[in-house]
Amino acid sequence: MVVLLPFVLASEKVFILTPSCIISKQLAADFGSPTAKTSFFLKCGFFNVINKKLKNLVDQPLVTSPDEIDDLEENELVIFNAQKFSGKSRLSLSNQDSKDGVARMLRQFDTIIVDEAHHYPAATWNNIINEFEGKKVVFLTATPFRGSEDNDEWKKLIVKMETVFEIDLCKLEGVTIRRSEFVSRSCAYAPFGPNFLSKLKIDIEEYLNQHYAQDTRASQRKPQAMLLVRRRTEAIAVAQFLGDEATYVTSDRHGTRNLDDFTKGIKRIVVVCEILREGYDNPNVTLVLILRNCQSRVLFDQFCGRCIRIRRDLTGQKVDSTRGTVMSYDCFGQAKMWDARMKKSDSDPCEESESD
Repeated sequence: MVVLLPFVLASEKVFILTPSCIISKQLAADFGSPTAKTSFFLKCGFFNVINKKLKNLVDQPLVTSPDEIDDLEENELVIFNAQKFSGKSRLSLSNQDSKDGVARMLRQFDTIIVDEAHHYPAATWNNIINEFEGKKVVFLTATPFRGSEDNDEWKKLIVKMETVFEIDLCKLEGVTIRRSEFVSRSCAYAPFGPNFLSKLKIDIEEYLNQHYAQDTRASQRKPQAMLLVRRRTEAIAVAQFLGDEATYVTSDRHGTRNLDDFTKGIKRIVVVCEILREGYDNPNVTLVLILRNCQSRVLFDQFCGRCIRIRRDLTGQKVDSTRGTVMSYDCFGQAKMWDARMKKSDSDPCEESESD
């Protein structure tokens, strides 16, 4: 969707706003950076081989780092995460020393595509989008908005916008995304104690084996699992208990290396807290486990979405038939969150911070 929009809108200079560096890098790969091998057009069959036409199509000047911002006038496509424009950053829109120059830079673009748009109207996102008054503004989200009828910024946005396309989740399941199920199991053990972790290990293996049996064409890359916990210390402890097949990804110096191991299939299980809760697309993930009392509908829905990406690289014409499983334990009280998943959220009061 994002890759096609600049062409559909006949845009000349496009700014894509994301919530994280991970999503920015994934989108850059879809656009064919740094190599055409990763481009959306090749993966989805627009081209069968890398030829001159494909190279010309994906040969878009691209900026994903603040270090390259000085060359911005020469770039037709910029992918940036919103946090680069906040605080004391050299690109901050709230800093008196930098905001005028950054605002002039943003006004050079004729189009802004806002990915994971449920983050609006957070202040940083609002400041950026305000600079595109009168330009082409496209909001994309698969998650109910976090706005409220009492929020003035939200009301002003809704008045100016129209819903161009909206589709029910049930119409996509089994076609472009996996069908999914929710399982909440009882557990008599204290969370994160040795007995609890032993049961967790058995349950993960059970469901991953079930998923493998549902579509054995995935034999080269077996199904994988993602676990969501609240604290970094929990992420590390759980990954260590689960053994050599598991790793953890948090916002520390090991995060990039560990994520790479999981993405390549070297590790089958990853435990996360601060990051990878949204926007991380890995079609080998078929099982997600929520090991916390999550009260945020946006966070819950986003993490459920990590297991619904259909694999496109399987042999034959049959669509990936693996079912995505969202699992938790009764002690975390997540059944009510699943029941409310299809309801649009008028508010999201629990934008929870992660800490030790």
